[in-house]
Amino acid sequence: MKKLPIGIQTFSEIRQNGFLYVDKTEAIHRLICSGKYFFMSRPRRFGKSLTLSTISDIFSGHQDLFRGLWIEHQRDWSQVSPVIHIQFNEIGYDTNGLVFALERTLEKEAAKHGITLREQGYDQRFAELIRQLAERKGKVVLLMDEYDKPIIDYLEKDQLPTALEHQKILKNFYSVLKSADPNIAFLLITGVSKFSKVSIFSDLNNLEDLTLHPRYATLTGYTQAELEMNFGDRLAETLQQYPDWSPETLLQHIKTWYNGYSWSSPERVYNPFSILNFFSSGTFQDYWFKTGTPTFLVKQLSAAKYFNLNELTVGTTLLENYTLDQLDVRAMLFQTGYLTIREADTLRGLYTLDYPNREVEQALSNHLIGALLHRPAADSIRPVVQLEQAFLKNDPEQVVAIINAMLKSIPSLLLSNQGEYFYHALVHLHFRYLGFFIQSEVHTSDGRMDAVVHTPNTIFILEFKVNQSADAALAQIKTKQYAAAFATETKNIVQLGINFDTEKHCVSEWKTAETAFKMNKIDHIGIAVKDMESANELFHLLLGKPHYKIEEVAGEKVATSFFAVGESKVELLQALDAESPIAKFIEKRGEGIHHIAFEVDDIYAEIERLEQQGFTLLNKEPKKGADHKIIAFLHPKSANGVLVELCQSIAG
Repeated sequence: MKKLPIGIQTFSEIRQNGFLYVDKTEAIHRLICSGKYFFMSRPRRFGKSLTLSTISDIFSGHQDLFRGLWIEHQRDWSQVSPVIHIQFNEIGYDTNGLVFALERTLEKEAAKHGITLREQGYDQRFAELIRQLAERKGKVVLLMDEYDKPIIDYLEKDQLPTALEHQKILKNFYSVLKSADPNIAFLLITGVSKFSKVSIFSDLNNLEDLTLHPRYATLTGYTQAELEMNFGDRLAETLQQYPDWSPETLLQHIKTWYNGYSWSSPERVYNPFSILNFFSSGTFQDYWFKTGTPTFLVKQLSAAKYFNLNELTVGTTLLENYTLDQLDVRAMLFQTGYLTIREADTLRGLYTLDYPNREVEQALSNHLIGALLHRPAADSIRPVVQLEQAFLKNDPEQVVAIINAMLKSIPSLLLSNQGEYFYHALVHLHFRYLGFFIQSEVHTSDGRMDAVVHTPNTIFILEFKVNQSADAALAQIKTKQYAAAFATETKNIVQLGINFDTEKHCVSEWKTAETAFKMNKIDHIGIAVKDMESANELFHLLLGKPHYKIEEVAGEKVATSFFAVGESKVELLQALDAESPIAKFIEKRGEGIHHIAFEVDDIYAEIERLEQQGFTLLNKEPKKGADHKIIAFLHPKSANGVLVELCQSIAG
């Protein structure tokens, strides 16, 4: 079993010391042979540095390092090129200043090749190094790693002047590459961010961007096939820690936690840093996230009032680049790896962004909740677990108490200026987070229900209002027919309406209502008669009581008479017109039972359920009937020849 190269980004060290290497040389060879000037943006700890190190050894002709790899027999190893490899995260710009750091780095690179630099100024010394090296050893390979580190380390508002100054210095530094073209064999610049070409690479018009290139979408990161092929022994070892899981179950959990990154390709890749750490410990943790807390991004999200980062639709321009004076937090989240491409419509230039996996969403949610509620991020999970327990106990009162406890823990001064955004953010973040523990869905204001929580026995449909009422929330659940989506479920369905009061900073009111997908009782039996007067007399004698109501239903061209029989009724029906359905029924079958009617609580939900069960409706839209009801009918062919009526009392 090979050692795991955690934190090792040097290709030679991995190959010479028995570490595992996932072979990326086929993709690298394709890149080397396809062009000359390239740029690639990827999140931190995603294999950029290892890729550059590998390219350096390829051009340096270190064939022994590539024994057994795809590229071993695909290249003429006698063809070598001198390499200038600059790793900006190691040059010491933070302590010595960027100009001094660049000049010292160029001197070190020159010394490696026995060159003495005589020009003044970092840009001219860079040009001199390329020229002299090309004259002595042939065209030069330039590898620039973490090019943007001197900029992105200074994005805080009070440090922005330093970022702008560094941007100007780097623009001058790279400006010499255009005139150095005859001396350059290959150039690859990598970084986390993708600043506007105009701001840094204005003279490199032929710089090809690999960031969203589908052919290089898996150049870094591990594909599913690579994971299963290279980590088979580790998978078997890890499975011993989870004796109740099958190999497929383990793979699915690993995929949920660490897979999901995409740069416009249908194939998604794993975060290599998290995968290596996971197989080292065998436990599911947020390994990658811990290596760089996104304090700046959380501040930006809070300032912009972004809390829902699911299914964000953006245009190509947003993903292409940004400038220091126009930082878009969505673009930054994508480029830094907190969001990824979920769907791509390249014809229209539209992309749907979302969290890549559970590691990122859960960890970032902790920080967003912490920022929203002014508490440590580590405390964010506690109320989510409490909500889980309350729902599992089918205790909506406790759910509300937990929400109020969260609000009560925030100093009133901080809550005094909070509007609807705050309460929507509170709901979205916590109920989305809840979905990691039990089935919970949370939606946005697009006509869908606010939240749904599934427990083993119950489905909770939640609607939240701000400065309205719990009744208004329940009314929306009913009017929008949210419960109809669960018509075929056998679980109890509880509607929970919650209203927030922005002045009192709490849940001021909440109510529940049960949804029953069933026929409550036989409401009445309808009997077709030719003469209402004589039929009333007959049933008066039969039932021992008179009819209590006569009513005409003009839309059906029928007169009705009702007799109470216990909790049910008998409805006599007489045609008022020769074209009436009752007249046609009697003409065909004679007098007798016409239909059986069942009382329901939610006729719309019942229609939805019965349609899903395969019944045919005579009218899918309920209509006004007699006895202050709305009604709908099933076709007799769907019910063994019986005409079935659904009826629901009209409120008010």
